[in-house]
Amino acid sequence: MIAEKQKLDLIWQMVTFLLIALSFYIGGHIVGDVEVTLWLLTISRSFAYIINVMMSYTFSKGGGKALLK
Repeated sequence: MIAEKQKLDLIWQMVTFLLIALSFYIGGHIVGDVEVTLWLLTISRSFAYIINVMMSYTFSKGGGKALLK
Protein backbone atom coordinates (compact mmCIF):
# COMPACT_ATOMS: atom_id res chain seq x y z
CA MET A 1 0.00 0.00 0.00
CA ILE A 2 1.09 3.54 -0.68
CA ALA A 3 2.14 5.13 2.62
CA GLU A 4 -0.36 7.69 3.93
CA LYS A 5 -2.40 7.55 0.73
CA GLN A 6 -5.20 5.23 1.92
CA LYS A 7 -8.01 7.15 0.20
CA LEU A 8 -6.35 6.94 -3.20
CA ASP A 9 -5.43 3.30 -2.56
CA LEU A 10 -9.06 2.46 -1.72
CA ILE A 11 -10.25 4.11 -4.92
CA TRP A 12 -7.63 2.21 -6.91
CA GLN A 13 -8.66 -1.09 -5.28
CA MET A 14 -12.28 -0.43 -6.31
CA VAL A 15 -11.17 0.29 -9.90
CA THR A 16 -9.15 -2.93 -9.88
CA PHE A 17 -12.18 -4.87 -8.62
CA LEU A 18 -14.33 -3.39 -11.39
CA LEU A 19 -11.72 -4.36 -14.01
CA ILE A 20 -11.70 -7.94 -12.74
CA ALA A 21 -15.50 -8.12 -12.58
CA LEU A 22 -15.73 -6.69 -16.10
CA SER A 23 -13.22 -9.28 -17.31
CA PHE A 24 -15.33 -12.09 -15.88
CA TYR A 25 -18.53 -10.61 -17.31
CA ILE A 26 -17.17 -10.07 -20.82
CA GLY A 27 -15.28 -13.35 -20.96
CA GLY A 28 -17.91 -15.50 -19.27
CA HIS A 29 -21.24 -14.05 -20.34
CA ILE A 30 -20.70 -12.09 -23.53
CA VAL A 31 -18.00 -14.16 -25.26
CA GLY A 32 -18.51 -17.38 -23.30
CA ASP A 33 -14.92 -18.55 -23.61
CA VAL A 34 -12.64 -19.46 -20.70
CA GLU A 35 -9.51 -18.58 -22.64
CA VAL A 36 -10.80 -15.09 -23.40
CA THR A 37 -11.69 -14.68 -19.72
CA LEU A 38 -8.16 -15.62 -18.69
CA TRP A 39 -6.64 -13.23 -21.24
CA LEU A 40 -8.85 -10.39 -20.04
CA LEU A 41 -7.94 -11.12 -16.41
CA THR A 42 -4.25 -11.17 -17.31
CA ILE A 43 -4.46 -7.87 -19.16
CA SER A 44 -6.52 -6.14 -16.46
CA ARG A 45 -4.25 -7.30 -13.60
CA SER A 46 -1.12 -6.33 -15.56
CA PHE A 47 -2.60 -2.89 -16.16
CA ALA A 48 -3.43 -2.57 -12.46
CA TYR A 49 0.08 -3.56 -11.38
CA ILE A 50 1.72 -1.14 -13.81
CA ILE A 51 -0.45 1.75 -12.61
CA ASN A 52 0.19 0.80 -8.98
CA VAL A 53 3.95 0.78 -9.52
CA MET A 54 3.76 4.15 -11.27
CA MET A 55 1.72 5.62 -8.40
CA SER A 56 4.13 4.21 -5.81
CA TYR A 57 7.10 5.64 -7.68
CA THR A 58 5.44 9.06 -8.00
CA PHE A 59 4.56 9.21 -4.31
CA SER A 60 7.99 7.97 -3.22
CA LYS A 61 9.51 10.93 -5.07
CA GLY A 62 7.19 13.33 -3.25
CA GLY A 63 4.95 13.97 -6.24
CA GLY A 64 1.30 13.25 -6.79
CA LYS A 65 -0.09 15.99 -4.59
CA ALA A 66 -2.62 16.91 -7.28
CA LEU A 67 -4.06 13.38 -7.14
CA LEU A 68 -4.91 13.74 -3.47
CA LYS A 69 -6.98 16.94 -3.72
